[in-house]
Amino acid sequence: MNKKLKVSIIVIVAILVIGIGAFAYFLISDLIEEGKLKNEINNISYVMAEGNFEDAKNMTKTRVTKGDYLKVEDAAKNYLAELIDSTSGLIEIANDERLVNMLTADNYIKDGPEFTNTKSFITEAKNKINESKEKSKDKFTQENMMSHLDQNLDSYYVDLYKELMGEADYESIETSLNEISNILENSEKVINFLVKNKDKWSVQNNTIIFTEDNLISEYNSLLSNMSGGVEYTKDFGTYTIDSSWEEYLNQSADNEFFYVKVGTNSLEKQNNISVKEETNSYSESNHINFKNWILSQLSSELSENDTINANAFTSDNGYTVYEFEIHNGVENVTNNKYYIIGDYKHILVDETVYTDSENVGDVDDIAREIVNTFKWND
Repeated sequence: MNKKLKVSIIVIVAILVIGIGAFAYFLISDLIEEGKLKNEINNISYVMAEGNFEDAKNMTKTRVTKGDYLKVEDAAKNYLAELIDSTSGLIEIANDERLVNMLTADNYIKDGPEFTNTKSFITEAKNKINESKEKSKDKFTQENMMSHLDQNLDSYYVDLYKELMGEADYESIETSLNEISNILENSEKVINFLVKNKDKWSVQNNTIIFTEDNLISEYNSLLSNMSGGVEYTKDFGTYTIDSSWEEYLNQSADNEFFYVKVGTNSLEKQNNISVKEETNSYSESNHINFKNWILSQLSSELSENDTINANAFTSDNGYTVYEFEIHNGVENVTNNKYYIIGDYKHILVDETVYTDSENVGDVDDIAREIVNTFKWND
């Protein structure tokens, strides 16, 4: 072989080997940086899930990557730090032992009968929750999440950032804020009741004792509101839903509000409940004719595979309610419609259940809770 040709081949092979080696180095280096970034964000998410927000905030101050991965890390950690700051009031109140100790015999003895410290805490907590509502609403948005990232980055890094951060979820934060607001509101009602009747109760053997039977009933009624439900207030009225369910803001509109079980937004078959006000041509006293009209309408919409059952009852708040259960045996779908009767108007609580879905669970119980707690605003 020609000596010059042999040398040229050796040089070309050497260049190829160096090129392949450099490519492998950068590929492995990239994988290492990406692995460090994912591990770091996962660790922060885990610490936050455990409720250690101060530790999580400190973790957002460090950096473990380089290059374009550092830009993604900067954006991710700055966004997470902002979310922690915006919900600091919620975090502080949720971790405060006074929140769960307000209505204990120990607190009744220590702070009763005027409950000066307890009332001061409730006022302070309400202010912090309201502040968190204002601060967090604009932070938990897709637009704000993306604003932290360098938009000149390659699409690979943009997609990686979106994968790490997921969907901006204000709904779960709003649910938590509403839950604590509900606890504070109902606790305040109990405390005000005890202050008003301060000469008519005492604590004996860690049990509150009232001097009048009617006060026992009123006290127990106030405590029953502490069951963990969230009260929703709309233009037409109020109703309570267990905190394991949340309003699905992406589907709710001006006059119809959807609710789903927490954590089921991504399910293909999503059981749901909607609530809306509608008008009709019947007075409240003429509800039987209203029932016949609705039954006629629903029956005309049935397919050959549908069955319908009708029922009537009085809600816990004294309203006449008509229930229609429609079942489609082919598609395994049950649709329960509850009509809460008003004067020339009604509330439709519309429940859709996929009987072969992953979360059939307590859908009907939640729908009935809405019906039984509903109160017209007027």
